[in-house]
Amino acid sequence: MKFTFVTSFYNTENYIQELYDSIKSQTYTNWEWIVTDDFSDDNTKQILLDICSKDRKVKYVEQSKKKEMFYNPHWFCKESEIIVELGSDDVVSPKALEVYLYYFIKFPEVIMISCRSNSFLGDGSWNNFEVRNFKNCKNLLCGNILYLKAWRNKIANVDYNPGDWMEFFYNDLVFNAHLEEEGKVLILPRALYKYRYRPESISRKLYTMENLDKMINENRNIVSMVNERRGAEIETIDRYFEDIVDLSLPFMDMEFSMIDTQKRIGYFTTSINDKKFGLIKELLFDQDVHLNKFDREYDWGFYYIKTLTDLVIIKNTLDKVFDKNPNCKVRVLIDNIEDELLKEKIQTELTSFLLQKYYYYSSCFDFCLFTVGIPS
Repeated sequence: MKFTFVTSFYNTENYIQELYDSIKSQTYTNWEWIVTDDFSDDNTKQILLDICSKDRKVKYVEQSKKKEMFYNPHWFCKESEIIVELGSDDVVSPKALEVYLYYFIKFPEVIMISCRSNSFLGDGSWNNFEVRNFKNCKNLLCGNILYLKAWRNKIANVDYNPGDWMEFFYNDLVFNAHLEEEGKVLILPRALYKYRYRPESISRKLYTMENLDKMINENRNIVSMVNERRGAEIETIDRYFEDIVDLSLPFMDMEFSMIDTQKRIGYFTTSINDKKFGLIKELLFDQDVHLNKFDREYDWGFYYIKTLTDLVIIKNTLDKVFDKNPNCKVRVLIDNIEDELLKEKIQTELTSFLLQKYYYYSSCFDFCLFTVGIPS
């Protein structure tokens, strides 16, 4: 199975090499990359042409008008088997294609696959977790963003922006609506992408209060158009991993998402049964994952904390994990506990415990993910 990456670039000369390096680092190597410059003012086009001259797997195509590939990437790779859309300033995980290949083969009824993402600023001063909840979505008209979208190339001749009428980049919504009418959509609860946050990007400049009404109207027009075409509501979201959407949150760690080899992983929690752990193992099929076994040497240790019992486990076992491998990378996640008093108690006790012996830092949003280690 061959994957075709497609990317349209506009004034992103500073990010091309980083994206290219992440593509070259793929553990699955049957890929090509089709690129174009969207009439940039900087040196983007020349950089792309230089890469193409040195790498036969990278192909440059000319556009007849601005945003032609952005709105209709399939026009430029009609013979491709799987198309993968990449942002011009983002980064893809080394294992992305390996993982996508596994699921495209396993689920022939799936037309499209997406995944979780980390967001970051290029200077390393900030990162975030992009976790979209599809539990209440029957299909992609819910409007959730899809990261690292890849699809079977079954629709070749549709124009997704006829007359260039779209103004606010809702092309994804139009595109996704057509694709999901051809099959199921699998959202992997695993981070395989890094989305670069740039306040100066074109799309963000358009999202202003002055444009809010026009944006809402454009979105409504698209949804109305799709519903009229369909006639009835369809359900396209594949629910295969729905039971572990929360349990998989510890693996959102940005460093973990970028590993390129198999690691031995310890996963520690009481909030799981055999069926759900089986799904965790399948989600991380390319890794060596063990549940609640503290007598082994691990490269990575993940604690999922939802109850006070989970908190007791980390207090009683963290020393054992580090005794086996002082260089083990440990991540501790406190999930979004509805009981605020319980959540505060767990957070307070955990930080107090960690302060006694370990170093740590945390990123807290709907959940808190702690990076824990032994002081040198």
